[in-house]
Amino acid sequence: MFIPDLLIDNINIIRELNPDSAKDQEIRIVELPDAINIKGKNSVLDSPLKNSISRGDLKDFPPINGIKLPPREPLQLVPCTKQLSDALRQYLIFIMIWGKGYRNISRVAKALNLNPSILCKVTTECYSGLFLQAFRILTSDVLGIGPSFASKFLFFYCYHFNSTLKPLIWDVRVILALRSMDWPTENIDIMAYCDRPRKSAEAYGQYLILLHNWAGQLNVTAEQIEYFLWQYGKGQGI
Repeated sequence: MFIPDLLIDNINIIRELNPDSAKDQEIRIVELPDAINIKGKNSVLDSPLKNSISRGDLKDFPPINGIKLPPREPLQLVPCTKQLSDALRQYLIFIMIWGKGYRNISRVAKALNLNPSILCKVTTECYSGLFLQAFRILTSDVLGIGPSFASKFLFFYCYHFNSTLKPLIWDVRVILALRSMDWPTENIDIMAYCDRPRKSAEAYGQYLILLHNWAGQLNVTAEQIEYFLWQYGKGQGI
């Protein structure tokens, strides 16, 4: 299987990466727009979280309304209650804060208010292992969430699932890093080059397969490769 020189040449660096403790991805919590408040001013921050958010925080988040997110390996479907949909909504907002998507938070929160059970639908697909269908729902015109935030939600929500091919973050910097590589085929275009196909669940699936295959060949985790590509994109000023 072809592996780009960028990964082979930096394999020792990739093996030492620990995304959970990455300071360059630790985001300070700032005051949020009124549009996303749920019960009052900044009530979305009513949790024992620190003043910043890291990857590790989102993988083991403090309970929201008594609900632990992300869940451990689900053994059965969980009924979609208002309490659960509100907790999922808050969890998505924290993920968006971590992703520095302040400009998009109000728009997404408004969309979720119109259909508060939509995230329950997404998580039901995740419970069934249908990650691409969950991605398709998140990036639909109903919600208007882009592929970057859709993949972030799926990555964190499904992190503790016992799955061979789990969701990964599909960040813009990762995409641009992929574009900088030398490829033996133009078929990579569907995944890395065209803006519209980035909303394609099939293209996201291609991305997941590719990174998990690379990880198996290089004896690292797919998350380490994703984080390395993000760092590379940032370091190149892209």
